[in-house]
Amino acid sequence: MFVAHRKKLSKKLTYISLAGLAVLAFHFIMVGIYALDFIPLPSSVRALSTSYTVPFFHQSWTMFAPEVPAYDVQLEFRVKANDHWMSWQDATSTYGYDSRHRMEYIEQSICSGLSSVVANNLYYENGIQKLDAITKSFDYNKAVYFVYEMHERHVGSDIQDSLQLRLTYQFTPIFGANEHEKWGELVFPSMKYNTDVH
Repeated sequence: MFVAHRKKLSKKLTYISLAGLAVLAFHFIMVGIYALDFIPLPSSVRALSTSYTVPFFHQSWTMFAPEVPAYDVQLEFRVKANDHWMSWQDATSTYGYDSRHRMEYIEQSICSGLSSVVANNLYYENGIQKLDAITKSFDYNKAVYFVYEMHERHVGSDIQDSLQLRLTYQFTPIFGANEHEKWGELVFPSMKYNTDVH
């Protein structure tokens, strides 16, 4: 009798273990599909993964969750040489750095500081945009120095004539709203780059 009871218990534990493993496998597969959104899958699988995962990881309260940034900002530059402006280029991806590289992190840190300066110091006078307080700031000059150093390191020559920076903004769409991507830019005045000061 004891042996028969033990076999039943062992059989129940096996079923419970298998059910538990199936639940865990389903959970990790759904989370994996959600996290690896670049893998091509049918939209029905992606919808199932999203409906399963969102309640676990997304919150309607912000006590511990970070705020979603209102925009993504990139630092771009162009150089003038021989009376010709080259096209606008990203400060890091131009030189082959991808979005996960440390140099992109440094660029984003500079963009964050400069965006804060812009938010606090951009003003208009008689309908004309005034950037004087921004271009005198430490953060703006740090951006200029970063672009100069990246150019010198990767191109192998100094900036001989003029340099111009701009910030490009891609605004975060409101979740659930059917909006197209919105872009903006802030172009700073061109400046003669004096390599003797560098």
